[in-house]
Amino acid sequence: MTRKHPRVVLRHALADEAPWTRQPDFLTPDDALRRVANGSPWVVHWCGAPSASSADDSAAHHLAMVREHRRFVGPAERERMVAKAERKGRTHTVLLAERWVSARGTEVVVFVEGGPQPWGWRQDPFASE
Repeated sequence: MTRKHPRVVLRHALADEAPWTRQPDFLTPDDALRRVANGSPWVVHWCGAPSASSADDSAAHHLAMVREHRRFVGPAERERMVAKAERKGRTHTVLLAERWVSARGTEVVVFVEGGPQPWGWRQDPFASE
């Protein structure tokens, strides 16, 4: 029997809740992890590695990697890094947390590893590259 990728399973479970809306402000690391601890589903989009979600068999491993990420930044640090990147033309890879809400009010916390700029083109929290 072929097993679906867990991120697809999570998306399938929440597919009937579209459309999804990204909330305008990034979450602080503490707030994002508190929401996850309180039961919010989550997705993490790793830079150069497959995405993972709270429905994944290895969810605990991925969540531990999120918690231990040395550059998990909040909104203020992200703004500082964006300004510095504009001046210097380079930046560090960071982990950001976004909040997406479905039409039914379900919240998904989306962790994005990459530059400090938001992924503005995504249509839903499950879209990766």
